[in-house]
Amino acid sequence: MDDEVKKKVSLIDELMIEDITSLSINELEDNISNLEKIIDKYSKKIEEKKISQDKAESIFK
Repeated sequence: MDDEVKKKVSLIDELMIEDITSLSINELEDNISNLEKIIDKYSKKIEEKKISQDKAESIFK
């Protein structure tokens, strides 16, 4: 599991330090679009987990 966390952190670190100066406007826009898709994916998963958590908590009330 530690390796999994390290891989996720290193991917983010790579994105943060990536030199984007040579990318074209289209490449930058594509990257933004892809990042927005990833954010949407994560946001949906958060909502799913919140719903599951709320259901579980309601059982124990």
